[in-house]
Amino acid sequence: MVLAREELDDLRDIIRKQRCQKGPVSSDGHPCGDVESYFAHLSLAGVADAAERERLQHISTGLSLEPADVAQLVAAGEKQVKASPQLAAFRDSLAGK
Repeated sequence: MVLAREELDDLRDIIRKQRCQKGPVSSDGHPCGDVESYFAHLSLAGVADAAERERLQHISTGLSLEPADVAQLVAAGEKQVKASPQLAAFRDSLAGK
């Protein structure tokens, strides 16, 4: 996780540097340093409800899953995406442009 975050930050910095080589405003008319990066870690360990978290963590990871298990996992993922502060900041950054 730490390495992935560092790599993402390094990529962001490289893009900023390239965009700013010719001046403070890039060819698309935006400030050259406006490139941002967001890193969000979502996992079953992040499920707030302890009983739900334990139930989800005990779903088999085989090649086939019961449809009900799939639905529960998808619902848990949707909750985490909606509750993630990092993803909220990313969504907000898109709305502001």
